[in-house]
Amino acid sequence: MKENYKHSATNQSFVTEEGIENIVTVASMAMHYPDLLTETQLKGWLKNRKNNGLEGARAILKVGRKIYLKRSEFFLWFLNQK
Repeated sequence: MKENYKHSATNQSFVTEEGIENIVTVASMAMHYPDLLTETQLKGWLKNRKNNGLEGARAILKVGRKIYLKRSEFFLWFLNQK
């Protein structure tokens, strides 16, 4: 289901495929996919996000000091790793 949101600063609409359910915490991501990911592994990738391409994948949402992952963009990045 596509949902429209307005960015308050620019008043532009943007569409997400999964809505707010697509945004998760690092701990939640590790908990939902224990066979694929660990929290330590995710934190390591986040720490090196500028070097490993994760930042360019637009998979990270930073609000203050808190970091969230956009699940669909993260897995696109994950599946393209060599």
